[in-house]
Amino acid sequence: MTGAAPVLVATCSAKPASAPKTWVLACADGNFWLSGLKWSDWGTAEAKASGTAHVNDCTPNCAAGHFHTARVTVTLSALRTCDGRRQYAKLEVEYAPGTPAVFKPQPLREAVGCSYP
Repeated sequence: MTGAAPVLVATCSAKPASAPKTWVLACADGNFWLSGLKWSDWGTAEAKASGTAHVNDCTPNCAAGHFHTARVTVTLSALRTCDGRRQYAKLEVEYAPGTPAVFKPQPLREAVGCSYP
């Protein structure tokens, strides 16, 4: 379908993104983000990506904490029209077996942008 508006996802920046390769999920402090995202089926009802999650353990505090990584599968779904744009509204991050306990909750499920039931 030529000329169709791209499907987007809400990000920490003021501008939604299309198939982001890097995505900060902890907007307030940047202590949780995804990188190396490789998407399949972007623009369909369910888009999936593989990549790496990065989280700060905030021990003894977030300024002095250490970052840990884990392999993840990311799923975006609940395609909606938000503010006149087609956007994904539901995020799920599933962690590979053996992921450190610092990655909580497992899996991570949350709304991104639009509300969903």
